[in-house]
Amino acid sequence: MKITGHGIIRLMRNHKVTIRALKVRHQITLKRIREVRTDGVEGFLAEEWIYLITGVWPVSSKPNGVPTSPV
Repeated sequence: MKITGHGIIRLMRNHKVTIRALKVRHQITLKRIREVRTDGVEGFLAEEWIYLITGVWPVSSKPNGVPTSPV
């Protein structure tokens, strides 16, 4: 999974999460948040950032495309 910086920004806007709110809620540095908003992330980090912003863990897939439960 990959999410672009633009995708992170859009997700934050849709969920009304500010940079400062992420910093306070999850103890992430402003520098790191800005890096992710610029460069995006991929792999497990993409799923983690989606969770940090939305509060819901995304459903991931196994390599063969079969969805797995996040539980």
